[in-house]
Amino acid sequence: MAAFETASQDLAEINKILHKITVAALLDPSFLARLNSDPIAVFLESGITFPAGKVVEVHQQTEKTFHFVLPMAQTGLSADGAEKYASMQNEDPGNSAIQGGARCTKP
Repeated sequence: MAAFETASQDLAEINKILHKITVAALLDPSFLARLNSDPIAVFLESGITFPAGKVVEVHQQTEKTFHFVLPMAQTGLSADGAEKYASMQNEDPGNSAIQGGARCTKP
């Protein structure tokens, strides 16, 4: 299987898992507390792994805050390439996870 196909499958599965984590965090205060205190463990239990040494931070919007997360910097992007890269990141939250080295461990 090509790396692109694997990444696409990972992306689709990671988006499903991110959705489940988000719903659980919104509905269950104890889950949210665990997610905030040990996000790597919560992601691992959910089927998402990160490379060793990767830091995962959880941010929650409030009435007074808005978190704007930029994708990882890419060198040598053309204006067209930057437009496509930004669109890809904004349309699909799992793209950021894939770019951060996340991989899905659940089929």
